[in-house]
Amino acid sequence: MAGRDAPRFSSRQIIHFPRFAMKNTRYVTRTLYAALAVLVAATMAVPSAQAQMYDEPLTSDRPGFSNAAATLQQGAFQTELGYSFANTADVFGDESASSHNLGQLLLRYGVTDAFELRANVGSYEYQEVLDPSLTNPSLTDPETTYEGGYFGPSVEAKARLFRNETSTLSAFSSTLLPVQTGFYDSNPDQRAIQTLALLLDGQLGTGVSLTINGGTQFYWDGGVQEDRQFSALFIPTLNFAINDQVGAYVGYYGEYTEFANTNFVEGGLTFLANENTQLDLNTGYRVDDNLDQFFIGLGLSQRF
Repeated sequence: MAGRDAPRFSSRQIIHFPRFAMKNTRYVTRTLYAALAVLVAATMAVPSAQAQMYDEPLTSDRPGFSNAAATLQQGAFQTELGYSFANTADVFGDESASSHNLGQLLLRYGVTDAFELRANVGSYEYQEVLDPSLTNPSLTDPETTYEGGYFGPSVEAKARLFRNETSTLSAFSSTLLPVQTGFYDSNPDQRAIQTLALLLDGQLGTGVSLTINGGTQFYWDGGVQEDRQFSALFIPTLNFAINDQVGAYVGYYGEYTEFANTNFVEGGLTFLANENTQLDLNTGYRVDDNLDQFFIGLGLSQRF
């Protein structure tokens, strides 16, 4: 399948997806165009003559919330990065925000054909928060505050357990390190977060495949509340090859806890610029009763 074989799984960082009120669509469009121009320029800056030849087609773990079961070939190095804009409002409509998430940088290296090491460098997020509780009584409009922060890196690994002609099964581990900055650093209860999951890719027919991630997330220690907050993850994604260069996907992200659950639906397109370069466009919407949330983004995957 050209383009996208499976989406990307983002660990607990999804909980921190920005809050927003879409009030300036022209501004959003200009920002997306600018980000796309940067990604295209980065693609053109990579000399194709320096790219190695590989037996396997390019498989990226972006866009999307899930990870593909496929691992990189031995000696392969791949970078994946992107930008997203998101809007979120609370269920009462009292607070809303617009947010820009830049980076999403994932570095992958194939140690063997069945095992890869990964460094998820993370992202810097900038957001504008519209909070009526901060309103000056002498003013008509609520006060807007501006804040930014770095969410933190993850150390990851993926190991292939099984593969035949139609399916692949892998194990995935990710440890999010508690080194946040800015408004993310305001939480006094910062702890490392562990993600463990099984990743399954299955071919359903010509140009159609299904990816399923299932696993758990938890804090390494109980923190000030003495609660490691175990949660279950279920992330299915249906992938389509439109032609040799263009792919599409639709998916669902579910995180289930003892209290509030997190549910997203998502979709997107990928474009295979060459055998080692992929561009993507993605969007998603939260479908539970906890937040009114929407995001749109784009990205680049480059294999060396």
